[in-house]
Amino acid sequence: MKKNLKKVLGDLETPTPEKKLKSFRDETLEDALPKITVCYEKALAQRFDIASDNFSGRVGKPKLKVPNIAITPQIISEFSVECYGYVDMPNYETATGLYLTALIQKSYGQGHNNFSIETNGLVVGQSLIGLGAYLIGKKENPIKIFVKGDLGVDLGLCAENIAVEVRGNAGMIVAQRAKSSEFVLDGLLFGAGAFSENCVFKSKSKAVLSGIKKTKAVTNATLYWVNRQGKDVLYARVTSKL
Repeated sequence: MKKNLKKVLGDLETPTPEKKLKSFRDETLEDALPKITVCYEKALAQRFDIASDNFSGRVGKPKLKVPNIAITPQIISEFSVECYGYVDMPNYETATGLYLTALIQKSYGQGHNNFSIETNGLVVGQSLIGLGAYLIGKKENPIKIFVKGDLGVDLGLCAENIAVEVRGNAGMIVAQRAKSSEFVLDGLLFGAGAFSENCVFKSKSKAVLSGIKKTKAVTNATLYWVNRQGKDVLYARVTSKL
């Protein structure tokens, strides 16, 4: 039976300034990876359906079990490469995208930021689905993610206060229902920003920006073209499009 996204990502609390971070024993990469892998393999045995909430607007805390250990950005980056060994699993794309997201939320809650995900070793049909879905950062400290490689579907679905840069093709249906977030995209198959609010989109490709500008149901989006000198040039503002 398929499980709803809101029930599969882990009990992920948004960190608050008033809440003290839990103390964790420092984990070496060698210690952490086996523990992370055990939970990952359990996730791979499940089936996830994240499409059902895309247009319904139903938002809730997602659930998926991750180990209760210290998780650094380095560990997550290394693990994203380790995942290549599971590409033949039937639920690889969605389970991996959601599990990496759960690890990022956990690590961010422990005080870390600036995450890097490697997908260059993947081919068509193996692209991650749901990376960054339902991630919640803080306005003064957005969750920053750099992706090297291509993605599949639903990057940043229902996310809030995140900043993602994709050095590759971001795939389809990006930033749907996202709020107060930034997306820097090298490429895009189609569909970005539907039902989003107060988001920023940047790209070196005016074709990508033109597609986003035409997206329906965008509220207060700001689009920037990144020129050859790497400077952001205002391309368009979409104040309301319902």
